[in-house]
Amino acid sequence: MAYIQDIDVNIVKGTTALAQQGFGLPLILSGSTETGLQGKCKYYANLSEVGVDYTDTDAEYNMAAAMFAQEPSPKMIMIYAKNTDASITEALNDALAQNSSFYAVFIPERTKEALHEAGNWATTNKKFFFGCTDDSTSLTDRKNEREAYLIHDKPSNYTVTTDGKVTTFYT
Repeated sequence: MAYIQDIDVNIVKGTTALAQQGFGLPLILSGSTETGLQGKCKYYANLSEVGVDYTDTDAEYNMAAAMFAQEPSPKMIMIYAKNTDASITEALNDALAQNSSFYAVFIPERTKEALHEAGNWATTNKKFFFGCTDDSTSLTDRKNEREAYLIHDKPSNYTVTTDGKVTTFYT
């Protein structure tokens, strides 16, 4: 099976200019059950720092690894660990209240419902959402201009984007 090596994404729709090259701070919404992390935004400048809280088998770690492996890579990423019973919308609202400077949301969940919830939230809050799934019906009736989906036969490879470049981290 052939893989697409490079995909350029040009974001042309928007009402405000970018404040800096590379957008800035991406947010990974974590489902971590680690009680010391739940309900908090935490900032990481490199993968070693992420490794203090997550192992290389955790989705959050692998998403962060893909982000930091890109060139150029973000100077910092934010991971918000949602409370166990919180919905995606509730968790993103809480993350936004703690720090509104992130430009895009990435979630490890790959179900259609989770992707749509995160996409709807991002559109409402003028953020971008990047999701990945192996279910092409996830795109049905999606017309939000702040959402981007990749359909991938291995959606847990944790696709990420910075500077308009899309990269897939292969596990």
